[in-house]
Amino acid sequence: LRPHCLARDRLRLWIPAGEKSRQTSRTPDTPNHDITDTQLERILAVIDSSWAQSTKVTYGAGLLVFHVFCDTHNIAEDKRCPVAPNLLLAFLSSCAGSY
Repeated sequence: LRPHCLARDRLRLWIPAGEKSRQTSRTPDTPNHDITDTQLERILAVIDSSWAQSTKVTYGAGLLVFHVFCDTHNIAEDKRCPVAPNLLLAFLSSCAGSY
């Protein structure tokens, strides 16, 4: 689920827990759309090539900090993605003043 890797590779290599991680929905009224492995690989390749190296490092480090926060607060893996608004707010407020 959380591979030991360089920060720049973390977003590409992280696999969220649970079945919902491969579904998308534009609004609550539209049905979910399952993403195939091929589609996911293409999405990740486009993201990987479109971000600067420093952006990948920063975002990957942020994901690690989020996981440490969740581990510290005993948040289950399947509750981390998609993240609930109140969990995201708790995480963001814990980071306030740290950077």
